[in-house]
Amino acid sequence: MKILVIRFSAMGDVVLCHPVLSEVIQLNPEVKIDFLTRKGLEFIVEGIPNVNSIAVKFKKGLSGFFQLLQLVNELQNEHYDLVIDLHGSLRSRFISILLFVGRKNIFRIDKGRDEKNARIGHLNIDSKPLRHHILRYRDVFVNAGLKLFDQLEETISIRWPKNENVNLEIEKTILENGWNNKKRIGIAPFAKHHWKEWNKPESLIEKILEEDGQTLIFLFGAGTEEKSKMRHWQKKSVERVIIVGDYFSIQQEIYFFSKLDALVTMDSANLHLANLSNIPKIISIWGPTDPGMGFGPVDQKRNIFVQKSAQQLTCRPCSVYGNKKCHRGDHACMVQIEAEEILEHLS
Repeated sequence: MKILVIRFSAMGDVVLCHPVLSEVIQLNPEVKIDFLTRKGLEFIVEGIPNVNSIAVKFKKGLSGFFQLLQLVNELQNEHYDLVIDLHGSLRSRFISILLFVGRKNIFRIDKGRDEKNARIGHLNIDSKPLRHHILRYRDVFVNAGLKLFDQLEETISIRWPKNENVNLEIEKTILENGWNNKKRIGIAPFAKHHWKEWNKPESLIEKILEEDGQTLIFLFGAGTEEKSKMRHWQKKSVERVIIVGDYFSIQQEIYFFSKLDALVTMDSANLHLANLSNIPKIISIWGPTDPGMGFGPVDQKRNIFVQKSAQQLTCRPCSVYGNKKCHRGDHACMVQIEAEEILEHLS
């Protein structure tokens, strides 16, 4: 059976596809999957047997539309048995419908938009978490008649594919730089949307450095603006504040997560990538969004959520995706979280 699976973005949502695709392949060895995604995200499915990535960067305007038609024409030559649409966007709907005009071979995610929007600004102490996106992804494959694990714990236990060569390279870098035998704390302070970023990573770095003279801090980020901020923070201690991108590629960074003792992160792709590693403790900071909306980690054993309660801030969550400006104007959901609280979880 040959299946086309579609999920273009965002990076965190594509990362959440990884354990589900791995699960599908494990239990359905006769299945071959082409995974259609945004260019630059194809690494997320590398190493999963029988999964091939098709990465596309669409142009804007009319050129993009003709590019889309050309893509559909090329995909029709693959003669897929099913289309699994894990995105549910206008573009993914267009592709799937053109591939299977009048046929019932399309299975699409139910994103639960109405129940998510109803939760905005109405979170309370009795609010039960909404259905997680990993479960929503699994629902689509189940509806398509594919086998999946009986217990969700088996899905949660799936990790990034092992690569001994990459692991040896990372171990070599750790030894060469004297990072071994020291406590290693990762901080991933950035997110796609500015409103999901905490405003006190610099304060946390200072307090970790003050606490003892041995702990190393590893900063995760990319792009000119993020690197500029990290360079500024690194000046506090060049020896102990390390920018991960100076030593590893993004693919290597995923393996490096397992070498950390703990990670502090936002509601971001790094949070989901870390959950595919063997890192023992993951502390995530939540402001305008809420893990109960279906995007938080499923694994409750090693994840710690830091957030203001619905009683403390009745406006939370104010956004499903964290892409809306704070209507209060003070970004209280993040500003009110102090570095000492994060430090306590790290100790």
